Amino acid sequence: SSGINAEYGEVDGSVKRASTIRRRRPRLKPNHRRLVQAQTIQRDRSILEQKMTEFEQQAAEIEQQLRTAENAHDDGLLSQFLEVVNIKNNLTRRENELHLCE
Repeated sequence: SSGINAEYGEVDGSVKRASTIRRRRPRLKPNHRRLVQAQTIQRDRSILEQKMTEFEQQAAEIEQQLRTAENAHDDGLLSQFLEVVNIKNNLTRRENELHLCE
């Protein structure tokens, strides 16, 4: 036995109630906290850039289809195009928020 019995809160022979034992989370140093935040922001920006590129390609493809004569009045394509543009606008808004966090 290592002297620790978590079930009863026993540590080195003394018994404490489990409710009074507090596990402490290690505190992050301010520099480390900023580093973690910066890494998170950079990761989010990278993901946003990838998604924006995908949606820009989708929008370009749909726009090209809409410009052809037989699809000019296709409400489904127009609806799909507007949905993609709306998503891209939301991604742009989120990217701007991340710029403010830096």
